[in-house]
Amino acid sequence: MTEPANSSYPQGGAFLLEATDCQSVFTPEDFGSEDRAMAQAARDFIDKEIIPKQAELDEKKPGQIAGLARKAGELGFLSVQVPEQYGGLAASKALTCLIEEQLGRTGSFATTCAAHTGIGTLPLVYFGTEQAK
Repeated sequence: MTEPANSSYPQGGAFLLEATDCQSVFTPEDFGSEDRAMAQAARDFIDKEIIPKQAELDEKKPGQIAGLARKAGELGFLSVQVPEQYGGLAASKALTCLIEEQLGRTGSFATTCAAHTGIGTLPLVYFGTEQAK
């Protein structure tokens, strides 16, 4: 789903207090085939790679998380919001939500991904020098 360039989406919790235009709400039917394919890839990765190892991850067994995080990165799940010029997917907010929805099913692995993205990657994207990016 591509977000319109001139769209005005409600900010924060405004949708709770103001009338919402039905054109600013997206539904699963609005997603394109590329979005659906990426969401399915995330679902498959979680189901095949993470869920079977969930107990070991939650018990913090050494050597588990680094390899799985690397695989998630190679698949693009850790660079969804990073501009293409820096090797990211430059995905829409809707696609970001679809992927995060799948990662959110994984407990501690979701925390690892969120920390990598929110503490490590995005601050570099927003505030880093060109060399750091």
